[in-house]
Amino acid sequence: MKGYLTGESFVDSIYQNLINSEEVKRAIERRNTNPINREDAIKAYMDRLEKAHFTERKLTLLKSLYYKRYVIDHLPENYVQLQQKISREQGRGNIIINSEGRKEMLKHIQDEQKKSLDLWLTYLNSKDAMYPMWFRYYAFQGMLKLGKYDKERGKFTKRSKNTAIPFIEVNPEILGQMYTLLSKMMAKKELSLEEVKTLNNGESFNKLYTYILNNMIINIGKLDSKDGMWIKYDQGKNYKKLWQSLQGKNTGWCTAGEETCKTQIEIGNFYVYYTKDENDKYKIPRVAIRMRGCDEIAEVRGIDKNQNLES
Repeated sequence: MKGYLTGESFVDSIYQNLINSEEVKRAIERRNTNPINREDAIKAYMDRLEKAHFTERKLTLLKSLYYKRYVIDHLPENYVQLQQKISREQGRGNIIINSEGRKEMLKHIQDEQKKSLDLWLTYLNSKDAMYPMWFRYYAFQGMLKLGKYDKERGKFTKRSKNTAIPFIEVNPEILGQMYTLLSKMMAKKELSLEEVKTLNNGESFNKLYTYILNNMIINIGKLDSKDGMWIKYDQGKNYKKLWQSLQGKNTGWCTAGEETCKTQIEIGNFYVYYTKDENDKYKIPRVAIRMRGCDEIAEVRGIDKNQNLES
């Protein structure tokens, strides 16, 4: 575990090539003063980023830039093959996806990725996220590198330009824990044994986020009991209540993507079985049943390996 005096020096350590980027060089030029050291140069860039997020208009322009930079621009062949496999497994036989169908698939993937990016940008620029810019940069850049969470291995896959899934869900609880931990480290405050263990596991966003997430999942498992309740979400009704109930829960269900959730509710009713959280409220999703209409079950999903039901 290293010692850092400031958030800027921490970011410089995590993203060592940032200092040589064109973005940092332009930030230094606009300031019209030469940086004293690497930390000062990174701070100039953080100050510029802060201004870029300051107004709604600037944030809209920034989103457009990020769409071009981070959202997939082509349809991966393995995604098409997966959809064909799912069709066969669901008893719908082999499907041939023509050029129009591929365009629709790509648009759906892009819409999901844009929505998930928007959620991160909106949260990190909200009044609820009272974080300094260095932490917001660290979190946003870190999540861009994470793919799908593998529950069996307790790790995220590496995200690439061919990754078709949305960006990971925003989990304010984990981000809050991460910021508290890093802030205590920089202020040289006394850390608990668990906090030291967490930091020794690694300070990259991937390692820190994954470690806290895995501990959270273990704790959620301890809360599990037979005490649960089913909630029905009616076909065609506002999908947002269902969608919001799945945010930050890391179920692995595609329904956690806003566009997918909206489409599924249009197709049929949706049932979710929730167990109690630490506050004795039914908020931990365990089972999902997606319907076609009111009477036909389309699929059943759990939160165990491969979205199977827990024993």
